[in-house]
Amino acid sequence: MYATLTHTDVETAVRAATLAPSVLNVQPWRFVAHGDAIEVHRDPDRALPVTDPSNRALTISCGAALFNLRLAVAHLIGHPEVDILPDPARPTLLAVVRPGDGSEPTAVESRLYVAIRDRRSSRVPFLDQLLPVETVVRIENAAATEGATLRFLNAYEAADVGKLVRQADLVQRADADIRAEVSGWIGRGPDAVDGIPHLSLGPKATDPSSLVRDFALGLPVEGRDRATFEHNPTLAVLLSDHDGPADWLRTGQALQRLWLEATVAGTGVSLLTQPLEMPGMRWLARPAAAGRFWPQALLRLGIATGTTPPTPRRPVADVLTFV
Repeated sequence: MYATLTHTDVETAVRAATLAPSVLNVQPWRFVAHGDAIEVHRDPDRALPVTDPSNRALTISCGAALFNLRLAVAHLIGHPEVDILPDPARPTLLAVVRPGDGSEPTAVESRLYVAIRDRRSSRVPFLDQLLPVETVVRIENAAATEGATLRFLNAYEAADVGKLVRQADLVQRADADIRAEVSGWIGRGPDAVDGIPHLSLGPKATDPSSLVRDFALGLPVEGRDRATFEHNPTLAVLLSDHDGPADWLRTGQALQRLWLEATVAGTGVSLLTQPLEMPGMRWLARPAAAGRFWPQALLRLGIATGTTPPTPRRPVADVLTFV
């Protein structure tokens, strides 16, 4: 038996979708509801032409929102039907979500739905220790469920990728266009509904070689604390079979599923996107043993020693249109 999405259901589902992570918290999504369908669109007005000219990162962000939307609809009325890239003539339309057969969400899906509001980008130091094996397996399986591969790096691979991240970071800090694009979304003021406020930057690393992305780009921020970050960070690369819009959407859904699983397991996650934003460096972020898979996201994971304040969110009315 097929259920029906009410007006309130749609707003509730879209509100959950907007809690997904997005590059620089630009929240590059729009939703259009008509009948029983919810369309997920990429918002061209929130593109990042310097650091993301192909819209790869923005599409991954929309994929993360799509996963939250799926979970919310499953929670409200049962498993939805999802069509990916249904109309080539409408390039901003990434997916359409419709009510499915009304089957109940699984226990895992119910658990992940509850975790949506608790998920954060953790920009604080992690404990300098390995993750429990069961947590690693849970997170790897979450990525695989959505058709992606999460590859945890060994010590040698992590050292090489760490050098790559630091090199990319130095290049970006020296590039005036990149600095302008990133800084435009940082510290936008107390009334901002997007971007990353200064309170959510996390502490500044006492060691500049620490593997945590500093969105302040090394500039001083009044009242910002300093902290010592872990010496041996746990790194993982999220990989896809190919490298097109469908793969980016799949990656975004995998990223959000594994992030929610990590949240349930008490594991902090943050992204180190610098080398993936540099065309000449992106392929080098792929471990040699990973074959010809495409690197889509580089994650730092661990047990957080503190909390990171949430980033703001756009009101549902700003991103949802009923037609």
